[in-house]
Amino acid sequence: MNTKLWILVIEDRNGDKTATSYLSRAAARAALVERCRREWGKGSVPPSDPDMVILFYYCRVDDEFFDIHECETEVPVTQNAFLQQALDYQAAAFDADEEVNGADLVEWFSDWRGRVKEAMQV
Repeated sequence: MNTKLWILVIEDRNGDKTATSYLSRAAARAALVERCRREWGKGSVPPSDPDMVILFYYCRVDDEFFDIHECETEVPVTQNAFLQQALDYQAAAFDADEEVNGADLVEWFSDWRGRVKEAMQV
């Protein structure tokens, strides 16, 4: 199953390059802000605005750089995840023995079955 990931790439002063993947751009950016705060220095307090934290840190340390790249990759989905999707679909209605729209159920099942077949490469 294809999933979109955001890769935070940081090259530090020693020339070491690290790349960490996140499920959202916001999460990658938050990790960058946290890294800048952590390395800011013990004697100073970084500003509260995340954009300013990044800006000030990278102005102060001009031999480092960062970038956040978007990429799409194949991520395996476990069989348990598919079973959980099936159990979660209209769970409250099924648990309460309430009416479920048959056409919606057939449409959902058809889509779900296709995802399972694709993931299992059947």
